[in-house]
Amino acid sequence: MPEAPNPSVEKPPRPQRSKSTLRSFQHAWEGVVFAFSTQKHMRVHGLVISLVIAAAVGLDVGALPFLHLLSAIALVLVTELFNTAVEHAVDLAAEHFDPRAKVAKDVAAGAVLVASAYSVVVGVLVFVYHSALPRAFSSFGLPRHIAVGPLQLVAVGLILVGLIVATAKHVAQRGRFTFGGPVSGHAALGFLLATAITFITGNVSVALLALAMALLIAQSRVQSRVHSPWEVVLGGLVGVGVGFLLFGTGR
Repeated sequence: MPEAPNPSVEKPPRPQRSKSTLRSFQHAWEGVVFAFSTQKHMRVHGLVISLVIAAAVGLDVGALPFLHLLSAIALVLVTELFNTAVEHAVDLAAEHFDPRAKVAKDVAAGAVLVASAYSVVVGVLVFVYHSALPRAFSSFGLPRHIAVGPLQLVAVGLILVGLIVATAKHVAQRGRFTFGGPVSGHAALGFLLATAITFITGNVSVALLALAMALLIAQSRVQSRVHSPWEVVLGGLVGVGVGFLLFGTGR
């Protein structure tokens, strides 16, 4: 016969709900910290987000557009967190290469890509239609210390960057003109434009936006595995160097 339960034996006390809730928050925060400490893309997103928020504050963006920016930022961070979770879960479940595991990782990365593209669209719409941005770009004119205007200098910079990147790829015998190679041409162009915008406008908030866009371009080349982080850094240095050569030496 089954032994009757002993009423004298006390049951273990149930954990208090407040402690369980606090512990859940602690575990959630540990997950966020883990993602930022181990994932390069999360740190890049964090830097870009900081620049965008600083630019929004500097340009005095209204409450509703600022809320749109925060919503886009939250979407990017949430999808990046889910992507990290999916990657670790797949690595735990699949010890060897499995096409289904690749599909799971690719789809999760695709969610991050879609969210990032959406955030770029939101950022462009918010800042382009802001009244302070056209005023900042009204400084586009004919500088007295050079014989050509800023747009012509940008065109010259694009040609110089193209020549430098093409030469580097030809010497290294790696990559095509628009794909791969030892130097990221996309990163070089992004940072060239960011440097040019900084010198032309002289507006810190606009410069932060330009830097954020350049970082997004560079991060996309790493995330798509077209370039390594060092190749992107080299491209960025090429773009900044050419920008300083054209816009900084004559100031």
